[in-house]
Amino acid sequence: MDYEIQNKFSDALKYAPPPCPPIPSAIFIEQLRTAADFMFHKDKKRGNLSNRLMYIQCLEAYLQIKGIQKVVPDEDFFKQLSIDLETMEIPRKETIGIQPYDAESQRRIVQTIRYFINTYFYPEKLVSRRVIKVYSNARLKRISRFQKLSEPFPSEKLVELLYRANVSITRNRSSFRIFRTRIEVFGEYLKKHRIESLIPDENFLLKCLDDFKKDPPLKRTKGSSKTHSYSRYVKIRTIREARILLNRYFFPKEIIKRPILIDLVRRRYERFLRLTRNTQQAIAWFEDHGRMIKALPVYKEGNSQIGTPDTIRYIYRITDKKLKPASTIGKVNHVLNFLSVVEKNGIENVGESDLKKFINHCDAKKLAQKQDYLAHIATFFINAQAEGFVADHPFKQISLKMRGSNVRVDFIPKEAIDKLLNVSALDLKNPIEVRNAAACALAYDAGLRAGELYGLDVANISTDADGDVYVALDERIQKGTKPKTILYLLVY
Repeated sequence: MDYEIQNKFSDALKYAPPPCPPIPSAIFIEQLRTAADFMFHKDKKRGNLSNRLMYIQCLEAYLQIKGIQKVVPDEDFFKQLSIDLETMEIPRKETIGIQPYDAESQRRIVQTIRYFINTYFYPEKLVSRRVIKVYSNARLKRISRFQKLSEPFPSEKLVELLYRANVSITRNRSSFRIFRTRIEVFGEYLKKHRIESLIPDENFLLKCLDDFKKDPPLKRTKGSSKTHSYSRYVKIRTIREARILLNRYFFPKEIIKRPILIDLVRRRYERFLRLTRNTQQAIAWFEDHGRMIKALPVYKEGNSQIGTPDTIRYIYRITDKKLKPASTIGKVNHVLNFLSVVEKNGIENVGESDLKKFINHCDAKKLAQKQDYLAHIATFFINAQAEGFVADHPFKQISLKMRGSNVRVDFIPKEAIDKLLNVSALDLKNPIEVRNAAACALAYDAGLRAGELYGLDVANISTDADGDVYVALDERIQKGTKPKTILYLLVY
């Protein structure tokens, strides 16, 4: 993997700000020469130093040709430098005359200058951060820009080689069948679009992926009478499996000149860095410190006079248990998707209308995991509010239970509660009826669980020196391993 940053968005934060204020070009070139001399003056191979100085001389010529007076050596600078070096011919002075730099030398120029920034400028505090290795539109640009993958393959020949690669690299029957299905999908795609020859590089695979998303389902014949469609999942996975076969079989066999690179991580970081600074910091904090949430449903009675309905709200409690990394990644991805759907770049700007818009989006897509998405997003916002990243959020009526959960939320209506607590019709001569009514009132007033109520003895209910009535719940009665609890009762 060509990234210095791997999976966490928190690692990407240090790449967001500019590494330093603009540096005058002459001073920047002089600093680079100092860095080269410092790092290679003891090198036994003097050619290493002379090569680095030659690359710096090329950069100096580039800055003069482009008329650049000041330089900010960040990712955008190296991106533009790479693009310009493709189209420009920068001459160099040699004993045999003036000769332009070749493509490999141009690649090494970019690589060398970035190396000096990260290994000399940053430790010497000339810049505030390192420069990310990957820039431009995709990770593949650094290699594919300078090296062609291969000559065009005839479509039938490529499919034949893919089948051969499947036989060679798969370890078991299950993997063999999966890859065989992917190759069938790939072959059907080539036939459908009448592609007779191709170079299976990153651009072609990305085009396949876009076509798979737009095209109607591909048909496949299973047996002699039935025709089935390949699922969207199979078609998308086809690109991944094709890349695996190309990298693990074609490249070692020198059928292609270089591996196929992936564009996924770069797009995740670009989307992250478009968010507001507060949102970036919230996500970075959540990745390392996000905690599980317990939700207590509360029945809130409406007001019939003003037309407000009965609602269920939730009291959230943040536990001490940290979320697992895999769970955190899923929740962050759902938050990013949520912000994308509601077209917001910051969690501080999210309101009730955005939540309704997202729910409508899920309903329109008929997403079976809608409740899971909402629970994940609510967990993030609750953590963010507790940490002070947002003052409020619209997820107070969102349940945190997942789809398929056995948790049930049943409430006793207010009329039933009033009936339980009504003692006007109580037969005081019937001890069983009196006991039941007292138990219901005690459980309601003290908020006891059924098991705690069942475990009470007469000795657990007493009065203190001031005459106040209390219930003593010891470790034997309470659920879990809680210390002894004293609950005072209000006497009306």
